[in-house]
Amino acid sequence: MLELKPVMYKQQYLMLIEFCLRECDVVSLCLPNFEWNKGDDFKNYKKKVKPILDAFEPNLIFSEQTNLYVNQETDRVNEVYYYNTMGLSREPFNMVESIYDWCYPDFPEDLCFFKGEICWFQSIAHENMAFIYDDSQETKRHLNWLDFDYREGQVCEPPRRIAFDA
Repeated sequence: MLELKPVMYKQQYLMLIEFCLRECDVVSLCLPNFEWNKGDDFKNYKKKVKPILDAFEPNLIFSEQTNLYVNQETDRVNEVYYYNTMGLSREPFNMVESIYDWCYPDFPEDLCFFKGEICWFQSIAHENMAFIYDDSQETKRHLNWLDFDYREGQVCEPPRRIAFDA
C-alpha cells in the first residue's frame, strides 16, 4: 500500500485523476447523511453537489443507501454512487483543487477508484488521507514521474466494493 502525502497542487491532482481513470473501471463517491444533518441541511447539500452528480449521471452503474462504504461501517446511512470510468466527464474533477477537497459540505466525499471489485485508490478527504493499493514498481515510477510524495505502508488486503455488474 502506498500512502500519498497530503500536499497536492492542482496539476498533480488532475494528473492523479487521469492515472486513476486509466487504471480503473469504476469510481465511487459518497454523500454522508450525518445524523444531525436532517431536513434542510441535507437538502441544501444535495442541491450543492447536484452539478457533480448530474455530470456523472450518464455513467451511473449503481447507487444505494448503506452504512457500509469501502469496507468501512458507519453509524449512519449514506448515499453511495458507483460510475463507469469509460468516457466519464472530467468537468466535475476540474471543480476541485485537490483530492482532499472531496468532502462535505462542498463536495461528495471519499472518492475511490476500483479495478474490478478491488479498491485501487481510496481517499478519506476529511482526514487528508489517500492510498493506492498497488505498490508495483510501475505505479511507484508513475507517482515519481508525477512528483508525488508518498510512503510505503503496511502490506494489507485492499478494500473491496459490493459486487455488481460494471
